[in-house]
Amino acid sequence: MLLAEFWISGVSAPYSTQKERPWKEAVEREIPRRRDSMVETGVDFEFHLTGADTDPWVPDLDNLCEPMFSVLVNRLGWFGGKRANIRWWRASKRHEGKTGCRVRLWSGAVPKLGWGPNRLVVNAVFKGPLPLNAQNERMLSWSRSLQPNQRPFASWRYCLLLWFGDPSLNLGEIATGSVKSTIDCLVPLLRGEFGVPDDRWVTALQVEKGVAGVPKTGVEVLLWRAHP
Repeated sequence: MLLAEFWISGVSAPYSTQKERPWKEAVEREIPRRRDSMVETGVDFEFHLTGADTDPWVPDLDNLCEPMFSVLVNRLGWFGGKRANIRWWRASKRHEGKTGCRVRLWSGAVPKLGWGPNRLVVNAVFKGPLPLNAQNERMLSWSRSLQPNQRPFASWRYCLLLWFGDPSLNLGEIATGSVKSTIDCLVPLLRGEFGVPDDRWVTALQVEKGVAGVPKTGVEVLLWRAHP
């Protein structure tokens, strides 16, 4: 069930950049503090960015989410003030219309994806343990073994779904957590080089934890080729 929806005008900024502070201040102005009666389980961020998605400076979705969690959870107290309470989150980015970010907070089950028009190219389970950085050779080798028949082309965009088995995993810890490291180790499926991932081509990303049937130490990876 949709609990609340907010629109933040401005230029969304990833963490550890000069524009992060003013962006976080804008987010804090537009989103109220959490009410005790709410029981949120997940959040959806829809980023509207400047420029074209082919620009080299286009930020990755996970990096855009870090400032949002910092304000939403740590400053405003949503999810009980603890990022570990987030059961799932979804993020997407588009380069059209007014710049800013639409935030939707949900309770209950995860809403349906709506990625029907996209083509599934990978659906596989990595049994773990989960990587701690972008240079985990075990997961990188696993990713190489899953490469589609066609190598990614420059025009490809992706939708990525990560199902983690561990119900206690902290999905909101981006900078040093398992979500970012897992995405970074998918370089063979996306783009970039060893230790230098380039996942800006992921235009939609969803992360869930405690998913039945997935090993507690592992993750199920579903990758769609988005159109165009």
